[in-house]
Amino acid sequence: MTGTVLVALGEAREAGVEMSDSMVRRAVRALREQRKPDFSYVYQYWMRFSPWTTVNRKQGALGRSHACNIGGRFGGDESIPDAALRAWLDRLFARQGWLSMARKTNWPHAGYFGIAGYYYYYAMYYAMRSMEALPQDEWPFYQMQMAHVLISLQEKDGSWWDYPLYNYHQTYGTAFALMSLERCLRKELSEQIAIKAKIGRIMAAAPRPLAN
Repeated sequence: MTGTVLVALGEAREAGVEMSDSMVRRAVRALREQRKPDFSYVYQYWMRFSPWTTVNRKQGALGRSHACNIGGRFGGDESIPDAALRAWLDRLFARQGWLSMARKTNWPHAGYFGIAGYYYYYAMYYAMRSMEALPQDEWPFYQMQMAHVLISLQEKDGSWWDYPLYNYHQTYGTAFALMSLERCLRKELSEQIAIKAKIGRIMAAAPRPLAN
């Protein structure tokens, strides 16, 4: 959730909300302490001492690494390169079957490598947030793939869902899917530039330097 919160805090700062720089630095430091050399992230903080257990491998980290990487970037972590964002986007589309096999199971972490059904649309949304941090000429490649995957998964009633969670599974699944699909729409160059400028402002406004 730390990556998710850092994305939200970056958006809030851009909107004029004041916040503690030290709070953001602590959050980024926590992410970095859980990050592996391939820019995946262990499942829990204490698991950084056992990074090669099943849930902490690349396949198990597929649902959370996009949120952690873009969250770190929004928090001012300049050690996360575009190449890492790109690699995890490519890995998502190459291996999204790992996530999809857990969809609609009724038990947490029922999928291979400890994947839970509720990772699926969460991962898709933060993958698209990661895409927006890349150069605009790279967007269509990922937009087409994401649209193809998500449109094929829409339910007959118009919703999307990945896990039967407290009767709000259709609302949160549909919201994540629609926010992802909105980022698949081809935009005018001026709108693309505006999105990139906003992301640039968010990253530039993050606290620096980041303490090691």
